[in-house]
Amino acid sequence: MLIYLKMLRSSFVRNTGVLVVGTVLAQAMSVLIIPVLTRYYTPDAFGVFGTMSSIFSVIVVVSALRYQLAIVLPDNDCEAVNLYVLSNICVLFVSITTFCILIFYSLEIFEIPHNVIEAKAYLLFIPPIVFFSGLLLTGNYWLTYREAFKELSILKVVRSLFKNIFQVVGGFCSSGPKGLLLGFMAGTIAGLAFLISTLFKGKWDYFIKQVNFDDIKKNAKKYSHFPKYGAPQGAFSAISFNIPVLIISYFFGAEAAGHYFLAIRVLKVPVDFISQSLRQVIFKKLSSEYNKDGEIYHTLIKSTLILFLICGFPVLTVVFWGEEIFGLILGTDWKQSGLYAQYLVIWVSLLFINPPVVMACQVLRLQRFFLGYEIFALSGKMLMLFVGGAFYDIETTILLYVLVNVIGYIYLILYVLKCSKRA
Repeated sequence: MLIYLKMLRSSFVRNTGVLVVGTVLAQAMSVLIIPVLTRYYTPDAFGVFGTMSSIFSVIVVVSALRYQLAIVLPDNDCEAVNLYVLSNICVLFVSITTFCILIFYSLEIFEIPHNVIEAKAYLLFIPPIVFFSGLLLTGNYWLTYREAFKELSILKVVRSLFKNIFQVVGGFCSSGPKGLLLGFMAGTIAGLAFLISTLFKGKWDYFIKQVNFDDIKKNAKKYSHFPKYGAPQGAFSAISFNIPVLIISYFFGAEAAGHYFLAIRVLKVPVDFISQSLRQVIFKKLSSEYNKDGEIYHTLIKSTLILFLICGFPVLTVVFWGEEIFGLILGTDWKQSGLYAQYLVIWVSLLFINPPVVMACQVLRLQRFFLGYEIFALSGKMLMLFVGGAFYDIETTILLYVLVNVIGYIYLILYVLKCSKRA
């Protein structure tokens, strides 16, 4: 009992709780609005939006060249401020580059076989979405550095609220995919406006005085391992998450891909609720402890174990009764998704558990290792999906995919724990 009371009083638990509340509210709004959106938008509209989303999501991940991850590492404001400015410069550069590429090569991009040809008309939504989302991404890490977790929580709610309102309005106006894209952009801009209003809290003069071009160049070189290894790793990670739907659709058809997509979407709800918020808190805590005495092993073990215990019961529930639960809640037509969920939940549970380990890779400067890990992991996932698609049925393919993911994540966790013990 005393251990639990101490845990509740700790700043780590409080900060995590604050972020979880905001994330839960934001995700709850997005989940509850889905039945409304499906009455206004056609499957084709969602298909176009999904296509655009899969493109700009990957670009946003690398828009700051991963320098945003370095913002929370310094123990002084001057270095953190210049890293923040450097990150935003990278976002601007990537956004302009994306715009130029789409202007000159937009027709060629979609000359490969594609089910959503209409997506061509919406390509130019990508650069502004990348720009605003990139600025919001770097601002999130600046707030994390400042330990402004309450503001981070409110930002999530503001962004979700405006996104959902504008998407509903767009649907009411029968704007098609444009309504979904504009709604997403409106939510991002609203979040960015809130971020700017709270970013420095009257300390603009202090902030501007810290900015120095020579320091920006020095920090770009000092933290060059982030763009060198972190950016490709982030891109590989984003691509690997989207590739299964495409390969499953290719071998087994749209219906199988739809069941897979729904299973993943439902299973990832708790990951988005808790795990994503935890990333920012644990990153700051690990960075502070590493700067203080270079020891993060015990915190890493403790946080990983806590997440493992939290997800244990829900995972077993889905493993044994996933098909029945999906059929009961979503209807008998979606029982197949529940069957896929029974396999996929093992992999998704490791996504829930691994944030401390992933953040520790940044703190311990294991970006080179992590890049290599992502390359081998992506290769293994694609190999299993192609082998399963070519020689086996959909269920065996998913099992092979889950198997390679589980092996990879277990290796990652054990390796990083070993490195943190040596640090």
